[in-house]
Amino acid sequence: MYITPSNFAKIIGKGKQHPFNKTALEYADEIIMGSLGVEKEQLKVWALQHGVEYEPYAIQKFECKNFETVLTPERSIHHALIPYIKGRPDGIVNDEHIIEVKCPYNPTNHLKNLTDFSFDPISEPTNEYIQDYWWQMQGYMWITGAKKCTFISFDPRYPEPLNYTEQVVLRNEQDIEFLAERCKEFYHYLVERQSHILILFGCKYAEDIDA
Repeated sequence: MYITPSNFAKIIGKGKQHPFNKTALEYADEIIMGSLGVEKEQLKVWALQHGVEYEPYAIQKFECKNFETVLTPERSIHHALIPYIKGRPDGIVNDEHIIEVKCPYNPTNHLKNLTDFSFDPISEPTNEYIQDYWWQMQGYMWITGAKKCTFISFDPRYPEPLNYTEQVVLRNEQDIEFLAERCKEFYHYLVERQSHILILFGCKYAEDIDA
């Protein structure tokens, strides 16, 4: 069972020692189902396809603007010390710099990225919409060891230069320490819940189930 940075915001909730909220508990069940070979149906597939289609154009814009070359990872990167944490950033510029790309299907979200994604690059934002991105980027920096992450939002439906925006976010060690503790708590809950479910049906391990 793995916890991924794209879902870190779901488990943050109100912070350490606070009970996990409904969103976190639903994410836990999704992970457990996956460990049992049951994949949750992907809703809004067209939105995912939109992002996949336009992400290369966003990366190309970043490369041209910053005179950089971006490597797109082919597989997930595992945390060096914590086996249940893994993820794949959208791009790696170098050992200290990664990128996170958003190509929103809903143009309103790109407008939010244009207007709301402006804050101290080292401090967690108070805007809930932006907080999700913050924890995702801190998570990828935690996994890769990067010191900064450039957030990119691209929507070709907007005219130049409003179709593209970027902002640098710096690694925040205090938030990463908090994130590590929260992930540890969440994984402990995952293991206990999975064990409880399997024991109810006479299975000691997930491998005992005939998929």
